[in-house]
Amino acid sequence: MDLMRQLRVTAYCLIAVLNAAILGSSSDVQAARATLPDQEIRDRENVFEWSPLVRDIQVYLIEFDLLSGSADGRISGDLKQAIRSYQRQHGLNEDGDVSRELFRHIEGVGRPDALKNRLAEARRKQSAKARNALLANPETRDLLDDPVPAATPQNQASLDECIQAPATECLIDEAMRSTTLIVQSNYRDWALREIVRAQARAGMVLQLRSNIRRISDVRLVIVSLREAVIGLVDAGRLTDAMALSESIPDDWNQARALAAVTIAESATDVDGAALSSLRAILPRLEDKVAASEIAAQVATSLAERNQLEVAIEILDQIRRSAAESPDIDTRQTLLAIAAGAYARIGRTETALNILRTLGDIGRDHIALAEAAEQIAAQGLSMEALALADRIRAPRLHVLALTKIASAQLQLGNTQATRKTLEQATNASLDILRPVAADSAVAGIAEACARLSDHSAADAMIEKIGSPALQAQTRWQIAARTDGNVVALTAKAFAATNVIESAFDRASVLIRASTQMAKQGKTDDAQALFTAALRESRAIQSDWWRARIFSRLASARLEF
Repeated sequence: MDLMRQLRVTAYCLIAVLNAAILGSSSDVQAARATLPDQEIRDRENVFEWSPLVRDIQVYLIEFDLLSGSADGRISGDLKQAIRSYQRQHGLNEDGDVSRELFRHIEGVGRPDALKNRLAEARRKQSAKARNALLANPETRDLLDDPVPAATPQNQASLDECIQAPATECLIDEAMRSTTLIVQSNYRDWALREIVRAQARAGMVLQLRSNIRRISDVRLVIVSLREAVIGLVDAGRLTDAMALSESIPDDWNQARALAAVTIAESATDVDGAALSSLRAILPRLEDKVAASEIAAQVATSLAERNQLEVAIEILDQIRRSAAESPDIDTRQTLLAIAAGAYARIGRTETALNILRTLGDIGRDHIALAEAAEQIAAQGLSMEALALADRIRAPRLHVLALTKIASAQLQLGNTQATRKTLEQATNASLDILRPVAADSAVAGIAEACARLSDHSAADAMIEKIGSPALQAQTRWQIAARTDGNVVALTAKAFAATNVIESAFDRASVLIRASTQMAKQGKTDDAQALFTAALRESRAIQSDWWRARIFSRLASARLEF
């Protein structure tokens, strides 16, 4: 009897062991079964053939184009073959088995490699497309000729002499000298782009074209053409800007260049050729959001120049594009862009009507924050705050509140401004990314300073993690403050001096110099420019030197 009992116990144990082996005893399978809906369990012939580990590996192999079909979580011959292909590609043992080790390898090595390969392939295709576009256009074909040798600067003055009597030409020459010493082509291309921008702002059309020829990345050749147009617009050389924009063989970059020319033309008596060209290009852009952003920017500028009828026509077209879009996120975003622009040109009721139709906004857009500001500027604070509350992205929510506060301050409602800034400060705690949080806090600090609450502004600035942004914010406040700003300037210099990088210190001072010049504070601007020149001498890297002297050349044009 005892023997029979022992045999039964032994048999039960064996059955349990076999069941565990057959059914799978891993926590993954048990967890998967526990989380499946009852109906799905009933629909499967054998639920224990399914595994989340198998499914996750399938998802990746499908992403790598090694497996076709769907990720059903079941092992098959095709899956084993796909695993062997993956293992062969990465020098692993080709057993075709599903395992935790395989999954960890895919996540740690396979997926990063696949992403790198996709990016390389995308760059290859973009470069080929850019090259073909440049070659197809007679006006840009020469930009792909053999790179011209680095020009010998005409001004042979030493760096010391240039710093003593800085002129745009000698600063650009110094930047050029530095680029000839940069070994890595991608760094050299970046520096050359900055020089091209400075040359454009100085109206040096022939020289900038020679520098564009020195850029090795054909994609950046097209980008530099667009940036040169914008620089020529800043220099007031609209004829040269228009001619160069017409030569850009890429719709998106050409559209942005033409937008800059159009906005400048709207303030002059020019015949509006840029607007006609732009309106022909925008419908061809695949990215409808980008096209609508450009159109809204131009419409706002036209309205400011008393061309309201044309502006409304452009914005109405954005609304029609939204209605035709099959994608709800795109449709909502286009309507948000239109609403923001309508608000900016004073069509507040139209903007509010559009915003009421949006319902639950699928994808937040900066246009919503801008619309909130314009609605508040019309004295409709409650409506503006209600719109801000609908913006779910913390960064944009804080931006909207800060803009509303600025609008309230412009209307003289300081009590409402303080309350809104308090809301913005509390909401800024929800921003997770440090860079975005710093930017939001800097905006709040500037708004506090405009409220003449400098103690609150100081408290907010201290929360900014980036020393460069701390200093930049203090200079921004000093530039915009009327009257005696000695104390503000002292704090800004102190904040600048703690920045470790000489390049960053010089960049902050250059930006501050430009801000002062735009506010008509010429003496302060000159003093900051001189301080930036001193900092530039401490920069050893040729790449950083080329970039900082390009920026100095651009800043020199401000005064």
